[in-house]
Amino acid sequence: MRKSVVEKYRSWDEIEKEFEDYEKNHPWKSKLERLYYRTTQWVKDIPWHFKWRFVKEHQYNKINLPMPPGYYDSDIRLLVAIFTEASKFVEEAGWEYDKGHRDMHKALTRAKSWWDEHKDRIMYGDNDFVSFEEEEEFNKETVEIAKGVLEHVHGMWWP
Repeated sequence: MRKSVVEKYRSWDEIEKEFEDYEKNHPWKSKLERLYYRTTQWVKDIPWHFKWRFVKEHQYNKINLPMPPGYYDSDIRLLVAIFTEASKFVEEAGWEYDKGHRDMHKALTRAKSWWDEHKDRIMYGDNDFVSFEEEEEFNKETVEIAKGVLEHVHGMWWP
């Protein structure tokens, strides 16, 4: 007689208990297996460490900010990084959005068009505000659009 799907698969609790029992009953074996895995994985990662360090196309942990040399406060660097990456995603991803991604598409394209319009004002300090209230309104709009990008950050994976 065939087992049902529920009977065939174990629960996570059973699997975790099996691992715990294995480590209790075979302490040296499990430690040797972990040591072997870590050592072999380290050897396999050597070429990638070289690429991440020296080849610009593989430096995924760095964001090149398109700013002229000089000192910038962290708030400006964060805003430039957020909007630069969102713009790059909209330009390079070329994804067709479906109903589930409609809000994300709307937020990212809004951020890109806003960034293209106000980039110089943020990066180069071209602040020609008439009043303090106008500057406050601009800052609120900036934060609102940045929040829109950050709400959809988990959907920004490259196809």
